[in-house]
Amino acid sequence: MPPDLEDDPLIVQLKGRFDDPAALEAAGVDHARVLVILAEQEGERLSDSRTFDIIHRLRERGIKVRIVAECVDDLNRDRLTRAGASAIVRPLRGYPEMIVRAIVAPGTEWIIERLFSSEGDECLRFDVKITDVVWADVVSAILNENFGTPVGYADLQGEPHSNPPPHTAVTGEALFVLVDESQKPSSASLQRLLDRLAGGRAA
Repeated sequence: MPPDLEDDPLIVQLKGRFDDPAALEAAGVDHARVLVILAEQEGERLSDSRTFDIIHRLRERGIKVRIVAECVDDLNRDRLTRAGASAIVRPLRGYPEMIVRAIVAPGTEWIIERLFSSEGDECLRFDVKITDVVWADVVSAILNENFGTPVGYADLQGEPHSNPPPHTAVTGEALFVLVDESQKPSSASLQRLLDRLAGGRAA
């Protein structure tokens, strides 16, 4: 659990037998606003069977609130959804905020997961020279060329900046761009685009 939530009196974390009604009572499942089911072992596929059983028992109990469940094996995602899970996330114990995202902003966990997976979108760094170009113009031009979605840049000191205000004039040494497997930008192609935006000649 993220450190800032550990002492929250509204959050109950319980370890116990999933087939024990007393454990469910102790967790206060009937009064919860959101239920989160963590995989028993983050690298063990059999954990999904236990998660399935817990979800099924909760829905049989008449629980109607959102259930966020960790799933070890992607092949079991549909099964857990059919059992009654509202949101499915990978067990990423190094990034516990994933669960929080699924609770407070449903859908964002899917986008974040794609950044962690090999088959999803990638955030790539492109070493290019950016000279006093308005960030909104950078984003618009790169999107229009289908080179991906710019999410930040590195300034001349190498410090990264994410999601700067749109009218900021940026100067830097690199761009961070979200790309999928169909988008093939290169540092050279991005540099030519940036040079045009800056009013210079294409490299």
